[in-house]
Amino acid sequence: AGELADRLTSPVVLAGGLTPDTVAEAIRAADPFAVDVASGVELEGGRKDHNAVARFVANAGREMELA
Repeated sequence: AGELADRLTSPVVLAGGLTPDTVAEAIRAADPFAVDVASGVELEGGRKDHNAVARFVANAGREMELA
């Protein structure tokens, strides 16, 4: 993913299958401009899990600052 992102001229937004537990590794692999999450922070029934959202944002933010 990172090799492809390096060849693109447009900003890369990483999405699909991301969770609080996987977002940091995905950012390290792809070095995206931004990340997107939906179902990766949902409870059963589609409601957002506020704790999962907070963890996702913290993990993504920490990794994006390091990039």
